Amino acid sequence: MNLVLIETSGNQRYIFATNKLRENVGASELTYQVGTIVVRKAVEEITGRDVPDDLTKEPAIEKETDVEVIIATSGKSLLLVRDKINAKEIVKYVTRTALEKMPGLTVNGSICKVKDDLSDIHNAVGEVHRRLETIRYQMPSNEQRFLRLPFVAPCATSGLPATRIYRHESLKDINDELKPYAVVSIEKQEASNRGRNRLEETIQSVKPNVKLIGNINELEKKFKETQWIAIIHADGNGMGEIFKNFDQHTGLRDKKCTVRQYIEKYREFSLALDECTINAAGFAIENFQNNYGAAYQKRTGKEPAGIPFIPLILGGDDLTVICDGQYALKFTYDFLTDFESQTSQKPIIKEIARNAFGVERLGICAGIAIIKPHYPFHQAYELAEHLLKSAKQVKKQVVQDDGRQYPCSALDFHIVYDSTSTDLDMIRDERLTADGKKTKLCAKPYVVTENLDGHNTNPWLQPRKFEELKKRVEAMIAPAKEDSTRRALPNSKLHEIRQALFRGKEVADAEAKLIENRLSPEGKVQFSNVKCDDSIFFTIGDENFTHFLDAIEAVDFWKGFDNKESSEAKNQVTLSTESEGKP
Repeated sequence: MNLVLIETSGNQRYIFATNKLRENVGASELTYQVGTIVVRKAVEEITGRDVPDDLTKEPAIEKETDVEVIIATSGKSLLLVRDKINAKEIVKYVTRTALEKMPGLTVNGSICKVKDDLSDIHNAVGEVHRRLETIRYQMPSNEQRFLRLPFVAPCATSGLPATRIYRHESLKDINDELKPYAVVSIEKQEASNRGRNRLEETIQSVKPNVKLIGNINELEKKFKETQWIAIIHADGNGMGEIFKNFDQHTGLRDKKCTVRQYIEKYREFSLALDECTINAAGFAIENFQNNYGAAYQKRTGKEPAGIPFIPLILGGDDLTVICDGQYALKFTYDFLTDFESQTSQKPIIKEIARNAFGVERLGICAGIAIIKPHYPFHQAYELAEHLLKSAKQVKKQVVQDDGRQYPCSALDFHIVYDSTSTDLDMIRDERLTADGKKTKLCAKPYVVTENLDGHNTNPWLQPRKFEELKKRVEAMIAPAKEDSTRRALPNSKLHEIRQALFRGKEVADAEAKLIENRLSPEGKVQFSNVKCDDSIFFTIGDENFTHFLDAIEAVDFWKGFDNKESSEAKNQVTLSTESEGKP
């Protein structure tokens, strides 16, 4: 018996190679097809049978078939194959198809021996993943397939050597000129319509009322007109620990479940995780549509034809989307909180999470990079990954008495006002510090989980609850009672405090106190929601942190959290392009 793992690598680099949305969508679709459609066709070629759409109905390999598909999801599949020759043929079929029809996409496969009674299945799962990592390092880079000598014309979008003069069929009606394109870009564009339709059908399967923009040309036009774009990347917490010890969490290690039950639970858990991610995304997208549609109708008097939103990766515990940046915080908040809720309702996830963490749900984190429309997507995604890593601090900071992580969710965000640097560590360690780096001018990440059980007093977590950020943003945008056209906290005063932040804690607190004393009694009430007790800073150990700069940045990206469209108000907080550096 053999265990086969087929998986893509470098997905994000492949998807975000250009800023052309049609190619982003097409690349996402090709990545999806490798682990699903192509793998199924390979199995059908060898066994002569159709693989059911519902993998819970897949026949067991012990008695009924020569190949059993355990999981088949976007960019990844895991199979049991009786004969090693057939195992090799499956890997050969999938990798050859990718080479011929999906140029630029890296796909590798590995095979591991399993005992006929499958008693070592868990060890084999770990071994086949380790072998795949070894193969990845041994394989030459994809770039070696696209050499620039002899001299050739560059692709219009990717910079790779052009293959032929090309124009997507949808552009003929608008007289778009023919341009040289690389075969990588051409195949992505050709797959874009299938990808758009599939993603919309996936979302509409859980939220029928959601209407994404159907025409990608219109979508690209919409994004060019958008002031800010967000790239959001979310990933589940603790998945590595769960699968590493899946035999323990299912009871196989203690012989409380059979090998067949282990395999079924592995499949059921993966499918349930996929369903939770899709359901949570549908919930957040529907809210996005409602909020965006209300604002659009108020502004134009018409309903929007669709929403500026593109799901690129949606499945497993992964989510990657591009959307209007001003709604990015609300979308992410909705997705993270609903993902927690969804996982708490799935029996298999509750069982595994309870055995792994002692809590019947999973946590998830997200990084949000908010950029201008022409900023390179691949750099924005790298920033989103770093922000995701920052948000995942929650795994180490919020732990239980026995050392296990406590499942909770967090987000981190950054607005790129200038492109002088996108190194998150450098920005926060050097440009957003004061008092010899002992004062940090941000408090990110923020934890969105509401049910924290006994962890509310955690000194790291308590000041980083999302409610702390929300309270300050709402105080900054709240209108004065006697005149709703102006704010209770004047915009100019907030900026005076912001400038004082870079001169250190004492100066900033003194400036805040001076401004507070000048405000009316109503203003003092509003100002109290900006402060932490008597200071605009909170202290952990020998370091000071503040929510103030996070909140003043978030004001412009707070759409969707209320129905008043406060961020479009006349007195909107406007940040200078130097906000990441000292004034």
